[in-house]
Amino acid sequence: MLIKLGIIGAILLVGGLIFSSEIDILFPNNSISITESLKYNVGDIGTKTSESVEKTLDISIDKVVGKTSDQINDGISTVKESSKDLSTELTKINPIKTIDDFFKINPAKSDDASEK
Repeated sequence: MLIKLGIIGAILLVGGLIFSSEIDILFPNNSISITESLKYNVGDIGTKTSESVEKTLDISIDKVVGKTSDQINDGISTVKESSKDLSTELTKINPIKTIDDFFKINPAKSDDASEK
């Protein structure tokens, strides 16, 4: 088995040496471009990773801030509506009449209470 592999390896080696000029024409500088590409990609991994992390953080922050601001805006709207209702109720109150009613002694009511 090893003899067969040795013979096949020798044939490939001799064929590569004989046809090396044709191999260079068929595959010009592929090994150089592959290594350069790997160097560029490995060097660029840090930049791509940091950009990806920044984008993900920005999206996450935007979502959190958006939800929070929506909740705050909803709360503010609710408070505005309730304050409008409160202000309408407050305008209906006559403070002078209320104070008069508080300190006023109504003898008719006290007579009705004593009769019962």
